[in-house]
This record gives sequence, structure tokens and C-alpha cells, in this order.
Amino acid sequence: MEQQFKQFMASPVFKRAMAEAEKWHTEKKAELDSLISKQSMIESEMKRIYTGKPEHRNTSIIKNVDGTLLRVTTGDRTLVKSVEPVKGFDELSTAERTQLYETDKKLYKMLEHNIYQPKMTERTIDLMLNDGMMYEEFSLIADTPQKPNLSGLDQMDSSEAVRQYTTASEENTARLTAFRQDIEAYNSGKIQRDLEEVKEQIKTVQQELA
Repeated sequence: MEQQFKQFMASPVFKRAMAEAEKWHTEKKAELDSLISKQSMIESEMKRIYTGKPEHRNTSIIKNVDGTLLRVTTGDRTLVKSVEPVKGFDELSTAERTQLYETDKKLYKMLEHNIYQPKMTERTIDLMLNDGMMYEEFSLIADTPQKPNLSGLDQMDSSEAVRQYTTASEENTARLTAFRQDIEAYNSGKIQRDLEEVKEQIKTVQQELA
């Protein structure tokens, strides 16, 4: 009996069955790892959508919009509480001065030497009315590229300026659309349903591996 058992274990049939079982286990383990990773990504995305990025919460952010500095004050969940134009260097806190120096040295120097004047265009005024939205959406709207001034440019330079504007506009629109779709998916409960579905799949695979 023992000899027959040893012969069976050494047989091609047994070895093939063991190889298939090992392959099945490896594939299931990879599937489980992938599902766990997907769950983690969905949970991170839900947190990002609901609370916003940590660096945008309960703070003030200096935003350069077409040469005009706007102070954007945010609260919980990075919701924009107020948007006000910066009129002078003395209005900036030490942290805001550091932030501006690191992001736009030219405007920093203009403010420092009192040669900066805010440009209250229709676009900046519209942005000042956009309180209540999350900062990420506000920032994407503020970053919407403006049509280039083609006066004085030859045909080649004009074509290049238009190409760069078109590319930048399409990329910005895609990011803004994706963000708004994420918000809609969260508010409609779709992301929560996706999370529950992944959790069920994880439970099923874990049971299969047990």
C-alpha cells in the first residue's frame, strides 16, 4: 500500500495535479492582493473626495490668477470660505509670504516694492464668488488657460501658441470633468457601492483560499 502511494505521488498525474493546484493558489492569491489594493484605492479616493487634500484644509492659500493674487481661505473638507484680492505686502502673513516667494518670485518682489496692482477683471470677480466649493475644483477653474494674444506673432509662433493653449485647455477640462464626476459618483453612492462589491469579492476569494 505504501509502495503504491509512493508510486502515485511520483506519477505524472499527481505532479500535474499538484502543479495545477499550486498555479490555482498563486492566481487566487494574486487576485486577492489585487482586490485588497483596489479596496485601499477606493477608500483613499473616498477620503480625498469627502475631506479634500490635507494641505488644503483650514488654511489660506495665495492663488495667482492672471497676475492678480487672491487669498483663498478654506475650512473643513477644504471648502472655500472666502476669496479676497491681496492688495499689499503688509496683508500677507509670514507663511503666505514664504508661499508666494516659493511659487512666484516676480510677484513677491512687486508686492515687496509696492509696484503691484491687482487687476479686478470679470474672471477674478467671478472667482471671488465661488465660495462653498472644494478648493481642488476652485483651483482647476482658476487654472483654466486664457486665449493667447496673437498680435505681433508670425504664423509659426501663432500656430504654436494656439497649439499650446488648446492642449492646456483640453488637459484642464479633463481634470475638472474627472473631479466633478468623482464628486457626483460619491454623492450618488456609486463609489460606496463599488467598495461594498470589492469587499464581497475579497470575502469570496478568502473563503476559496481557506
